[in-house]
Amino acid sequence: GHDEEVGGTFGAAEMAKRLKAENGGKGELAFVLDEGGVVMVEGIAPFTRKPVAVIGTAEKGMANIEMEITTKGGHSSMPPLDGSAVGSILGRILSRLEKSPINPGMRPPTSDLLEALAPEAPLPLRPLLRRVSNPMIGMLVAQVLGAASPEAASLTRTTVAATEIHSGVAKNVLPQKAVVNFNARVMPGESRQDVLHYVNVTGVAKDARYARLSLTGQGQEASGVSDCRGAVFARISQAVLETLQDPKVGMATAPYLVMGATDSRHYSDLTSEVFRFSPIMLNKTAGDVGRIHGNDERVAIDDYLKAIR
Repeated sequence: GHDEEVGGTFGAAEMAKRLKAENGGKGELAFVLDEGGVVMVEGIAPFTRKPVAVIGTAEKGMANIEMEITTKGGHSSMPPLDGSAVGSILGRILSRLEKSPINPGMRPPTSDLLEALAPEAPLPLRPLLRRVSNPMIGMLVAQVLGAASPEAASLTRTTVAATEIHSGVAKNVLPQKAVVNFNARVMPGESRQDVLHYVNVTGVAKDARYARLSLTGQGQEASGVSDCRGAVFARISQAVLETLQDPKVGMATAPYLVMGATDSRHYSDLTSEVFRFSPIMLNKTAGDVGRIHGNDERVAIDDYLKAIR
């Protein structure tokens, strides 16, 4: 839809509503294929260097949590000794959240991704990846991924980040108020209320007399997880390999958890077969991942031609 970047309320949501009404309120779509997954041309380290086409079978939810801190303020020449300055309170809360992030876990589609990569992985890793659905092994692998990198960690846990901080009226005045926005990306199987509870208990509780929390703005729960072992996923994988694979190099396909929100979520009442893939090549070393929605975002001409074949 035309407003996908701002929630899809007047585009995809309206189209889905009309389709549902025309079909008597029943789900009638064979499947939905939206953007989301891409081809990682360098593979996924440390599992394989072969290009991997990741096909989204689920997407994270999103929540914005607003925290308002209020205190007495005063003149900057006489800051309080009891830790009641806005900066002190905010520092404590942010420090608690950073030191105690939400625990990582192993569940689909991340477990499906690792199992799909098992045949491509180095021999010592294959038995481990084939058994990540085992609770004990899955937890071990999730703990390792959770500490490996921001990208790997985001596949195993709900993330919470402070994205906006507003406070202060003058250089020599202690603020009486600060407003902070936390943006959370919510794992399938968890809810926005779960994140609100985490921020409250872990970060705010010890300073509850100064701070209050509320869910605000746009947000949606995480999607369901589509079947990566069914006929539709197999058909998409086959099409990807037939059109994008270099026979000299090879290519793997794997289920994937999409970090952002797509229009596909609006069609979940019309089919359980919802997938996300764009035939775009991403090279992490070349900086392609960092350019998504950033400076100099681009697609190579040759890759664009492959995408529209």
